[in-house]
Amino acid sequence: MTSEQETLQRHRQIWQKRPVLRALYQEWYAWIAESRSTVNGVSLEIGSGSGNLTSSLQKIYASDIVSAPWLDLTLDAVHLPFENSSLGNLIGFDALHHMTGPLRFFKEATRCLKPGGRLILIEPYLTPFSRLVWRFHPEPIDFNIDFFEDIPQTPPVLSANQAVSYLLFKKHLVQFLAAFQQLKLIRRKPFSYLAYPLSGGFDKKQMLPSSLFPLLMDLDRRLDFMAEWCAFRILVVLERQ
Repeated sequence: MTSEQETLQRHRQIWQKRPVLRALYQEWYAWIAESRSTVNGVSLEIGSGSGNLTSSLQKIYASDIVSAPWLDLTLDAVHLPFENSSLGNLIGFDALHHMTGPLRFFKEATRCLKPGGRLILIEPYLTPFSRLVWRFHPEPIDFNIDFFEDIPQTPPVLSANQAVSYLLFKKHLVQFLAAFQQLKLIRRKPFSYLAYPLSGGFDKKQMLPSSLFPLLMDLDRRLDFMAEWCAFRILVVLERQ
């Protein structure tokens, strides 16, 4: 078993042991469910990891770049093995920021999605408050990458970059939409303020008793007016034109 497979197995064990984490993710999975396109076509999740989404939503194939018994496919998201206009939905939860060539992924997504098909992403999001906390996460942050420079750059050698969603869907959003005119922005929702960081996620200890988290989750729903200052995550829905 590789170190990546060991990490996925550990995350599956943590998922089973933390009802607070499951409650948070189930709410976010419901947003993914309501964002899906109804066009006839395969729904695929990339970077499925420990396979939690497909245990909650039906008719979605799970995939990752490493193999695991609970995954349907092993593939590289920047080289999708699908025909043109064959997918109805392409879903990524914490997958995009692990790619060294995210623009190649969007090109593949545009190629593979049917007209009316949707790309649905949930990613870490860097705001003035959340970046103070994300810096304690083991994955690096690099704001200095410009994916839209005229001179091609060698992809950075990073295991991840938590700044990717901020760079593409905040700082360089205009350039992104101009570069991918076949992808229409349907929804852009920064979210998650208190409950997720206090849950400890998959890598830290839970900081408060589980009994307090229903109140924290309710408070999170009321804090969207502070999204661009405090949000820890972002939901992005793009539709293939």
